[in-house]
Amino acid sequence: MGLFLDVIAVVAKSETEVGVGLMAYAERCDGIAERTDAVGPDCAGATEYPAGVLVTCPGSFHDADDAARFLSQALGCATLTISVHDGDLWSYVLFDRGHPRHRFSTIPDYFEDDDGGPRSTSGDAVELAAQLPNVPVERIERYLRPWTADDDGTRAYPEDEFTVGDVWQFTDFLRAIGLDWPDDGDGAAGRSYRLTTERRYYSD
Repeated sequence: MGLFLDVIAVVAKSETEVGVGLMAYAERCDGIAERTDAVGPDCAGATEYPAGVLVTCPGSFHDADDAARFLSQALGCATLTISVHDGDLWSYVLFDRGHPRHRFSTIPDYFEDDDGGPRSTSGDAVELAAQLPNVPVERIERYLRPWTADDDGTRAYPEDEFTVGDVWQFTDFLRAIGLDWPDDGDGAAGRSYRLTTERRYYSD
C-alpha cells in the first residue's frame, strides 16, 4: 500500500483560532479534540506560519474535507485539503467560507464522479491565488498542471525540491503558498491534538 496523507491549510488564521475550530468541529461530530503533549502520526499537528496554519491529520482520521469545510465556515476564511492518495497523486480541494470552490488533481482521471465520468479536477490558479495573501498566480500556476510522462523528472519551478511525478511535490506547493511541511518528518510538529469523530458534519 502506498502513502495516504491529508493536511488542511487554513489561510490567514492563528493556531489558537484553528484549535478552537477543531474542538468545535469534534464536538459537533460526537468526537473529541483536545490538546496533548503526545506527538506522532496518531495525533493531529497544528503549525502556525505567517500565511496561516497547517493541520496535519492523523492517519486514522478520514474526514479531512469535512473538517476543512467546517473550519472554513466557522472561521470565515479559505481552507484547502491537500491529500496524497496511495502514493500515486496529490490533490487539493478549496473551500471559501464553507463553500466548495474547486478541486485539483495531478492525475485528473484517477477518480470517477457519481455519474461514472471523470471528476472535475482542473483547478483554478486565479481563484486560488485570490484567496492567498501575497501569492501571485505565477507562483502557483505551474503546480496546477496534470502530470504527463513527458514531464517526469522535471520541476514545476527551479527552486523546487521534488519533481513532477513525485507526490512529495505537494510540499513544494505548500512552501509556495506560505506554509511548510513540519521539520520533524512525521507531520506532527507545532501544537498536537488528539482528534476523533463519530460522524461527518456535512451530509452532502
